[in-house]
Amino acid sequence: MKSTNLLLFVVLTASFVNLYGAVACIENWDDNSIGQWLANTTRSEVEAIISGGNPGGYLQCYEVENTYAIGALNKNSAYTGNYVSDGIVGVSADILLESGNYRGVWFRFIGSGNGWLFPITETFTPGIWISNEVTFDPSWSDQQARQAGWLTPHDKNPAATPSSSFHETMQNVGCVEIRFEGYCSDLVAGIDNYILIPEPTSLVLLSLGGLILPRKRKA
Repeated sequence: MKSTNLLLFVVLTASFVNLYGAVACIENWDDNSIGQWLANTTRSEVEAIISGGNPGGYLQCYEVENTYAIGALNKNSAYTGNYVSDGIVGVSADILLESGNYRGVWFRFIGSGNGWLFPITETFTPGIWISNEVTFDPSWSDQQARQAGWLTPHDKNPAATPSSSFHETMQNVGCVEIRFEGYCSDLVAGIDNYILIPEPTSLVLLSLGGLILPRKRKA
């Protein structure tokens, strides 16, 4: 019986890995490395901080010249690709506003155009970790995405480069980003526990396969 269960376990896990690509990605920066994450602007930097996260380590973003935006992005294949076929239906992260005056903090997914944004928080309380999780259907129309709270940079600023449709963007994600927008005022912020969320049936299979890592809890 044990060997039969083990065989089923292996087959289910292998089948899942073959069917889905960018799934259940979890980054918590506890290894004191920035990994594949980069600063999202030429006027900012990122640095792995060994303690002070939620809990453990975290990724700190900060401006090196006056700028209205800081943050981090990742173009690694583990985080990008076709979210429709990969079964990606959500994203979550914890953010910390360490210093500066903010007007927006966003999840952003970029495809062939300027990408789509979702607000992580509209309460800019400094010095505390703020957690947010958003679920979505990567096959949504633009109207459905906007009704759910998504928008494009062009929606925010008509002078910005237009974006591809929400569905097309989610079929061709080339970059993920967490973006902090402020007022050029010594912007420093933290990111922890960035997670791409697979659809529920995929999550069950990952748990069975022992491939999903537990998310860190608040201290």
